[in-house]
Amino acid sequence: MKTKGNCSFCGNEYSGSGITRHLNNHLKAIQLSKGKAYFHLRIQGKYDPIYWLNLLVEQKTSFEELDRFLRKIWLECCGHLSAFEIDGLSRGWGWIDEEEEDEIMYSKLSKYLDEGTTFSHTYDFGTSTELKGKVQGAFVLPTLSKEDGPIKILARNEAPLFVCFACKKEVATEICTACYYEADEPYFCENCMEKHAETCEGEEYFLPLVNSPRTGVCGYDG
Repeated sequence: MKTKGNCSFCGNEYSGSGITRHLNNHLKAIQLSKGKAYFHLRIQGKYDPIYWLNLLVEQKTSFEELDRFLRKIWLECCGHLSAFEIDGLSRGWGWIDEEEEDEIMYSKLSKYLDEGTTFSHTYDFGTSTELKGKVQGAFVLPTLSKEDGPIKILARNEAPLFVCFACKKEVATEICTACYYEADEPYFCENCMEKHAETCEGEEYFLPLVNSPRTGVCGYDG
């Protein structure tokens, strides 16, 4: 499955693979000789690449702020630990001694990232959700509005549509977590969910399908 998304500049729809290049063209067109330094980041699910974000982030933003943003939009369920990995080195909560941990997690992105740098992010070291990212470009641009804050979404995938596993007709709205690791398509519409619950573990094992790589994991409901 592939997903598409809309450009925040022009509103046109593009494929997930094509929108990054398109956004860079917009950013190059508004680039300044003097202004604020930004990174264009592309972040997607490591094992679920149908979920993706293109972000414009101030280079002085800390890793902790980026972590908090990813938790808010995609990940947070139970306050689990998380970490970034850059050039094979883990940098995050619970991986290293507290003094070094604080120095790294609260460091500016520009200290460790540059154009072309790849990185990964893991949330929850039990039922993990893993993301991968890349710095797609570095730009000097006009200051973002205060409403945007230091991180602005340039594009995000439209929510993928899953067909109900049982009736094959309706769009699924729920995922059966009891069948998550046993069935290829544990997705059900509301009517079929009730029927499936009678032969499975019950409705308490169902979670809503949400637009996130953490859908169906650890009670995450968006």
